Amino acid sequence: MLGAGTHLYLRRELPRGWVIFFNALPFYYRGNVYALIPYGVGFSLIGIGALIARQPYLNVFVMAGLACCMVGVGSVIWHPNWIRPRSMRGPGGD
Repeated sequence: MLGAGTHLYLRRELPRGWVIFFNALPFYYRGNVYALIPYGVGFSLIGIGALIARQPYLNVFVMAGLACCMVGVGSVIWHPNWIRPRSMRGPGGD
């Protein structure tokens, strides 16, 4: 997720294979791409916390991961301009 979100943020559009994949999903909504980077960071932090598995570090990583996932949920609902890919920042972005 983190890689796909970063690629989409830095480039103007997705590669053709990704567009076909996303359009084939029944639950796809174009606004969900806003959440790829926060979700990717959040799930990575939760995974790192699970791998470390020592009590003070586990709590910090899991809470930071959950906070990033909440930012992802918020960015799906409210589409902030700073998280939009460059191709979606104009007046016709949504």
